[in-house]
Amino acid sequence: MLCPGFTRTEMHEHADGEPSKLPKVMWLEPDRLVRDCLDDVKAGKVISIPGVQYKLIAGVAEVAPRGLVRALSKGAASIRRRQS
Repeated sequence: MLCPGFTRTEMHEHADGEPSKLPKVMWLEPDRLVRDCLDDVKAGKVISIPGVQYKLIAGVAEVAPRGLVRALSKGAASIRRRQS
């Protein structure tokens, strides 16, 4: 299973409207994403999480209290809705 995070694609280049307000560090380049995923497949990993930033988020989410993870997720969803 690939968990790609935010990945720059042609869709983003051609989309109408304002560019994303996400920090640049949160975006992955497609070539890097594919390379990292294929490396994970070769290593026999079932779940591929490309990008150091997303590996860090996944690691923190795994050990953090569930209530905190839910609260942060709810807050992030709220911010995304306001930006739309």
